[in-house]
Amino acid sequence: MGNYLKMADKQRIQALLELGWSYRRIERETGVRRETVARYDPRRDSKAAKVPTGPLAKPAGVPTGSASACEPYREIIEAAVVRGLSAQRIWQDLQEDYCF
Repeated sequence: MGNYLKMADKQRIQALLELGWSYRRIERETGVRRETVARYDPRRDSKAAKVPTGPLAKPAGVPTGSASACEPYREIIEAAVVRGLSAQRIWQDLQEDYCF
């Protein structure tokens, strides 16, 4: 397993981080890439996903987003799902029957 650091290397990196060394300095000293060093830094904050949470502040009656192109075919799609057809098969049927 060449993609994993040995425990001694991990401990060395963590000790150097505690001393306040920069990722670049640790990279020069240990030969471990700074991106890898960053993964072992307990103080490093991971980047949060930019996903809105909760309801969007929109006036009542205003749709939240664009309408799906599949909306006119909802009943046909739901019936196909009940019959156990795959998404690929449903898509092919829509293309063939309705020039979707």
